[in-house]
Formats: sequence, structure tokens, C-alpha cells
Amino acid sequence: MTVASVALVNDRPLVLAGLRRIIAEHSETLEVVDIELGGSDVAPVDIALFDTAFADDVMSRAVELRDDGVIGHLVVYTWEDDDDLDDMGESLKDVHVVQKSVAARDMVEFLESLPVSEASRILQADRRRPVRPSELSKRELDVISLVAAGKTNTQISEILDLSPHTIKTYVQRSAHKLGVRTRTEVAAWAGHHGLVDFD
Repeated sequence: MTVASVALVNDRPLVLAGLRRIIAEHSETLEVVDIELGGSDVAPVDIALFDTAFADDVMSRAVELRDDGVIGHLVVYTWEDDDDLDDMGESLKDVHVVQKSVAARDMVEFLESLPVSEASRILQADRRRPVRPSELSKRELDVISLVAAGKTNTQISEILDLSPHTIKTYVQRSAHKLGVRTRTEVAAWAGHHGLVDFD
């Protein structure tokens, strides 16, 4: 069974919690993941589910990532009956428009019907091969250890005397190399390899 990754691009905690629950309750083949649109090293994702409440620059960045093959399908969900959005969905490959009024099960079935992207297949293949600490740079290991210790990017930047943006890039690149998507998974990898003591 191939699992498709779904990134929920929305900054409202209540909406995110609701979407996560809907997907968890109605699908065994969709995995909700985190995605960071900024920076140059964005982990591939099969589907990015976007709320139209976001600004045009966020949507433009999403379309750019979709064009680069990082996002397999861009799904815009909206309350609006917007001809411009409908036109975009019809004219751009792998861009889809879904009305928020559809039933939860119908939305999940639509997401499940979208094919898994090549970028995600590569990432899933990478996840099958474990990464050893010796394959990472000293700086990457430093950052991973501090992430595992519960430090924020700002705290890590102060400890290592690097900019927060540089730390953010290290975190994203390290997570990508490890084949994981969240800070918790980075911490678990670090604990497994003895880089941090959780006791």
C-alpha cells in the first residue's frame, strides 16, 4: 500500500486539527505531514492542501514548488465560488479546486484518488535506507542534537552563533537526509543513535 503525504497549509490551529482528524478518520492511505514553504530545501510532498484565505504570495510560492516537482498536487479548498480559481484548476496541471462544502468523506476520497508524486516515491525509498551519523557533517549533527534536546531554532542559532535562517536550513536539510519530516522524528533518530540522552 502506497501512502500519500498531505501537507495542510493553514495557520489556524482549529482548522488544522479538524483537517487532521478528518483525514485520520476517513483514510488509511493519507499521511498528514508538515511542510515549510520558505527556504530552498523543501521536503517533497504528494499533496498540499491550501486554504484560499492565504495571501497571493503564498499561493504563488506553492505553484512555484509544484512546478519544481516538490509538490505533486496543489489542492485549493475554498468557500468561494470563484471563477478565477476554477480557471486556475482547469488550466494548470496538478492544480485542483475543492469546495469546502463537500462532505469530509468525499474530500478524502478525492485526495486518495490523486496519484503519488515521483518526488514522494524517491523520499519513501530514501526512508527505507537508514542514515548513519557518519554520513552527516559535524554541524548537521550539532543541530540535530540540539533539536533533540528540545531547543528552538532561535536558541540553536545563539548556541552555535549562526543566523536563525541558517539553522532553519540545517534543520530542513538534516530532516530531508534522514527521511523524516518533523522535529520529533529528528529527535527520535538522534536518540536511537545515542546523540542525546532522554533520561
